[in-house]
Amino acid sequence: MSTNTQTYDIKIDSLGAQGDGVGTLPDGRRAFVSGVLAGETVRARVQEEKPDGVFCAVDAVLEAAPNRIAAPCPHYDRCGGCAIQHMDGASYSNFKMDTVRRALAQHGLEPESMDGPFISAPGTRRRATMAMYRSGPRVLIGFNERRSRSIVDLQTCLVLKPRLVALVPALRALGLTLLESGHGMDITMMTGDGDAVDLVFRPWKKTQNKHAQKNRQARNKKEPKLKQKQMDGPSLAILEALYDFANEHDIARIHWQDGFDKPEELTPVADRAPFTVTLGDHMVRPSPGAFLQATDDGQAALTEIVLSGVDDAKNIVDLYAGCGTFALALLRDKRHVTAVEGWRPAVDALSRVASTLGGVLDTDYRDLADDPLTAKELKDFDSVVIDPPRVGAKDQMREIANANVRTVVSVSCNPATFARDGAILKDAGFKLTHLRVVDQFLWSTHVELVGVFVNQNYVTPPRLNRG
Repeated sequence: MSTNTQTYDIKIDSLGAQGDGVGTLPDGRRAFVSGVLAGETVRARVQEEKPDGVFCAVDAVLEAAPNRIAAPCPHYDRCGGCAIQHMDGASYSNFKMDTVRRALAQHGLEPESMDGPFISAPGTRRRATMAMYRSGPRVLIGFNERRSRSIVDLQTCLVLKPRLVALVPALRALGLTLLESGHGMDITMMTGDGDAVDLVFRPWKKTQNKHAQKNRQARNKKEPKLKQKQMDGPSLAILEALYDFANEHDIARIHWQDGFDKPEELTPVADRAPFTVTLGDHMVRPSPGAFLQATDDGQAALTEIVLSGVDDAKNIVDLYAGCGTFALALLRDKRHVTAVEGWRPAVDALSRVASTLGGVLDTDYRDLADDPLTAKELKDFDSVVIDPPRVGAKDQMREIANANVRTVVSVSCNPATFARDGAILKDAGFKLTHLRVVDQFLWSTHVELVGVFVNQNYVTPPRLNRG
């Protein structure tokens, strides 16, 4: 890999899945250019040269496409959080839908009906992880620059909920107490019911300091290089500063976590008020920094298809259930739900709710990646709901394909693995009857989807009697 400052005039032929424009250099190499649109001619500066192509940033748009608009965020030219703010509304929607269609086509999947994208509005994202780094008297807080480990020091963010954005200046000031120069940390922040805030502070370690490794010099030469230093556990002064911060800014709870390698080892710092999230008709107290769907309305859009997809099924298993996003919504209409999840804090949170519900919800702690439910174990269920991580659930889907279940509702944040796993169901006689595309990560290239697969070979078994 090498870098230089050479520029080229490039005609953009198309957009790739990551939102980069694709063109050709005079020597025949492919060029990937961020911040452009198909049909444009741009002057682009080389950032990285790799075997599969040259990655460039725009210096000037020489011939603009008619669907180009001015990006609304002042950080857009650098921040890696948003990649496609420069598209008009129609082009943006088409990009999201085309991303899904291409993934489906690669595996021969064609839904009978398809709708979307449902797009969450600006200012509605309720969960994010930011980086914070101190260099001398200066504290940076924000997201990474595109194709860089440098931090874009945010003054605003149009995607996050205003409650979270309002904390950024105060967190920057807090960084002077939390961090020595040359140290950094990640901060996971999320909002719950009533705009309550949950914060988890996670110092960088040598073995996982992704921000420090092979950091490239920022375009602004005043930007400090990120050093790789070890940070010890929280001192009494740090704990007191965090506790005071919680009181001053009305934070529901704060935890300290010593590294990504110990996700369940959290030090409680402040627990001032119950932090709850309403899922279905039930309030859950999720673990600190827990996974939640990114926006409330995006969650509702996914849940609507999950509920319609299981139809009148009474015995349902929810795989990769998390802290109950879909399991608790499925409890309506006198259903029995078994929620299976491989992250212990999420299972514990859901189990606390289950204990109050009189036996209609069972919970099971199980690593489905290493130990998927077998076809035999699935025989008692009418329907399966599955929401795996980005890598998908190929082994689990094979077991589902061999089981006599009537419907499978598959939720995914990765169209490629959704289509790969969905093809396993298709080959076993399932039909993709409906698909909804949901965009909870506004202006990014990420897209989520939920599909309903109906088993054409389903044989109605004797009804399982569940009290």
